[in-house]
This record gives sequence, C-alpha cells and structure tokens, in this order.
Amino acid sequence: MQGYTDTPIERLENDVMDVKVYVESLSEFILGCSTPMTIAIQGDWGSGKTSMMNMIKQALADKIVPVWFNTWQYSQFEMASYLSISLLSNFLEKIGAEEESQNFLRSIAKGAIGFAKTAAVVGIETVAGGTIAGNLKEKLAEFGTQDSAKALEELRDKIREAVSAKLKSSGKNRIVVFVDDLDRLAPEKAVELLEVLKVFMDVPNCVFVLAVDYAVVTQGLEKKFGVSVGHSKGKSFFDKIIQLPFAISIAQYNISAYIQNLLSNMSIVCSEEEISTYREIVNFSIGCNPRSMKRLFNSFILLNTVASKKGMFNEADDIKAKDKQRILFASLCLQMAFQEIYEFMIKNKNELDADFFDGIKDFEKLKTDSAFEEIRKNIPV
Repeated sequence: MQGYTDTPIERLENDVMDVKVYVESLSEFILGCSTPMTIAIQGDWGSGKTSMMNMIKQALADKIVPVWFNTWQYSQFEMASYLSISLLSNFLEKIGAEEESQNFLRSIAKGAIGFAKTAAVVGIETVAGGTIAGNLKEKLAEFGTQDSAKALEELRDKIREAVSAKLKSSGKNRIVVFVDDLDRLAPEKAVELLEVLKVFMDVPNCVFVLAVDYAVVTQGLEKKFGVSVGHSKGKSFFDKIIQLPFAISIAQYNISAYIQNLLSNMSIVCSEEEISTYREIVNFSIGCNPRSMKRLFNSFILLNTVASKKGMFNEADDIKAKDKQRILFASLCLQMAFQEIYEFMIKNKNELDADFFDGIKDFEKLKTDSAFEEIRKNIPV
C-alpha cells in the first residue's frame, strides 16, 4: 500500500525519528515527579506532538491510569462552548467515578466553571495589565461569589475522591491525563481550557500532559484581554500553569533515517551520500516538519508513477534511473517551496542556461538583474 497518512505514531517500535531517548526520559519524569504536575509538549503544527504523547502513553501503560482527551472534536460544530464541561465529565467517566459524582458535576458545572474562569482571571490580572477589571466585576455578579465558591470546592472534593478510589482499586499511584490538539482550538478556547485545568484539576496524584503550541496561548490571551498582552506577559501566564515545558526540536530528529525509510518504501535504494543529498534538498526547501514531509512524499510517489509510465526512467541515455528520480524530487521541492521561480523556469525552459542558475544563487543579482524582473514581480527579493 503506497502513500502516507497523517496518522500519528502509536508505538515506540514504530519510531523512525530516533526520539526514543526523549520518550523514555519524559516517561521516567512522569513516574517519579511530585504531583500535581502539568507538562507541555510544545511544537509547531505537524511536528509530532501527538506521536510523542502516544509513545509515552504506551511506555507507561502498565504503570499508570491513563486518560486521553482529544479537544479536536469539540472545535467543530460550535461545540467549543462545552469543552471545559466535557473535559471534566470525560475525566470522571474514564476513572470510573460514581454516578453520584458524575451527576453532581452535570448539575453544578456551568456555574462552577464560570466561577473558575473568574478565579483564573484574578490570578492573571497583573499579567494582563489590569485590563479585565470590568470583566471580573461582571462575572462575580453573574455567578454569585459565595455559592459558586462552595460549588467549586465541592467539585474539587469529588474529583479528589474519584482519583483516590480509582488509584486504590487499580493498584497504581498516579493518573496521567493526556490532552491532545490544544493548538487546533480557537486560541481563546485553548486558554480557557488551561485555566479550567489549573483551577479544577490541580489535585494530588495527577499528571497532565498537554500538546500545545505556545504561540496559540499568546494569541488566546490577546483575544481575551487585548493586544497589550505581549510575549513576556503571555509567558508569565504560561509559567503559572505549566511546570515542565518540553519543546520538540525537529533539528534533533533523525531526518536522514526518516527519508531513507520513506524512499525504501518506494523501492528506491540509496547510499548514505545520496540520502544526504535528499536531506539537504528537503532542508533548503519545505523544511523537516514530519507532516509536510509526508505530503511531499505522497506527491513524489504520484509523480514517480507518472514518470515511470511515460518511460522517463529509461536508462538508454546513460543517466541512471535513481539520478532522474532525485532530479524529479528536487523539482517537486522547488515547486512546493518556491512556486514563482518554478513557474518561471517552466515557462522559459528553453532559455535556461548556466548564467540563470548562477544568477538565482546570487541574491544581489536576483534583486537587480533585468533577466529576473518577472520573478521579482511575484516574490519580494
């Protein structure tokens, strides 16, 4: 079966990026850390956050009580308003809380969450530059301070009781809650969920592992509290909720091994030097984000099939088939990363010479030479 889906890696044995050392280290930390603890696995869209959480969950499966919550489904069909209640309901249900506790949650959640958001706002008022005083007054009036505070404490007690009962019955010493796809939510909803996690679920014997893009948190704060929330203030809010930030570094991935695996699935066998060339082409075009690379290789599989059917890999001209495939791959990378230059080259393919290729490598010449005027119209140089 050809082609690569966007399905995250489920098990450590399927890892081709050499992230085992990070998975094992995070797993050891989760098992031995003080609780409650909140860990953020940070990275850009498509960088492999879900895969890493999957592998951590698998590594810890027989040592913890895992709870997985995917926020993606609640970002659709205007369901985001129920996100916080759904998280709490899902948590209590998956740890086998008594029906009484679940019913209690349903009966008070709306008012208590309103109070929780108010409490969280109080905690970050100085961070937000004092812009939410009016909002705070409005929330307190809406929910009633005393009743909401009591409901909040009662709900916390119910959560603690449910956690304690589950750990006792399972023989485990901690519950690990994995919250995925926070960066797919509207930024302000992602911030709201972080607030609710902090106020409601900051209970002993629980570790929370969140997949989140830090930039989303900053955007969410700006939408909720105004553009005065800058980088430093956003970081202060983040630091109040997250005790361990772990940033995924794509630069540390074994991209060469990943490329070799993708090529071997296409029956393209390459030497280390040839793999290095592929690696450089990717690095200088689309970059090494795993999701982007899957899209690239899906396109390469299709074009490779088309070229094969056209007889383009015939070696009668003394050029090896795999050299032609590498040229095809480079052309595809050029098209995906620098479309304007690619289209110019296709349009003027009969006029391209060594001077042209020397010229596009010379930034000053690219900015001033009349031969490249058409390119400059479409891209700023």
